[in-house]
Amino acid sequence: MSDITDTADRALCVWHEAGPATDDVVTFTGTTTDPYGTVLRIDRTSLRFLDVISCAPAAEQALRVPTRR
Repeated sequence: MSDITDTADRALCVWHEAGPATDDVVTFTGTTTDPYGTVLRIDRTSLRFLDVISCAPAAEQALRVPTRR
């Protein structure tokens, strides 16, 4: 859990929970409350995790340092 302050200077509590994994997709739930526990917002998102072999070409490309001419 993280205690944060938003742009309106309100104190908020935020935390994330990982839900069930189906194949290579994991669902996460993020909850935002006021300091008294009143839920202000719930966000859900899903992320697909690729295996190392699938990620290797993209990671290699991303880490390649451009050469100067």
